[in-house]
Amino acid sequence: MPGDIITAIILGAFMIHGLRPGPLMFQENINLIYALFMGIMLSSVYLFIVGKASIRVISRIADVPHRVLYPVVLVLCMFGAYAVNNTIFDILVMFIMGLVGFAMLRLEIPAALFLIAFILGPLLEDNFRQSLLLSEGDPLIFFRSPICWVFWVLTMLVITFVAYQRAKGGAPALAQE
Repeated sequence: MPGDIITAIILGAFMIHGLRPGPLMFQENINLIYALFMGIMLSSVYLFIVGKASIRVISRIADVPHRVLYPVVLVLCMFGAYAVNNTIFDILVMFIMGLVGFAMLRLEIPAALFLIAFILGPLLEDNFRQSLLLSEGDPLIFFRSPICWVFWVLTMLVITFVAYQRAKGGAPALAQE
């Protein structure tokens, strides 16, 4: 379970590339982990050298007017999205996710919750499917034991608490960043 947004991003990147985060990740993918650590160390040294040499020039980007900067960033994002698979579909996905992000900003939905859901979603699906296979398709498996009821009650309490806090006008403590 990621504790912050940076950890959630890293775990999401691992999962996108087919790695299952956990204690066995270091045993099953040791060559990749060492390569990742070496890449991080080398990039840190490189970024320090380049950063020291170009800090004065790069700091002038803040002086560029937004009406010029935003289209340049948009074009660079489109090039980057297209370069991944050389399909227009990737650009469409980029725009749709941009709209989702904009809607999340307007609705004051924290990005950390979205990332945690992105990471835990596949785990939930796998365990849900496994539970239904064990019960031969009977959905009552989620209500059979007392521990299931404890988690159902806790879930309802959290949802009620968050809804109450939203209705009262304050941001719930669970959703603040």
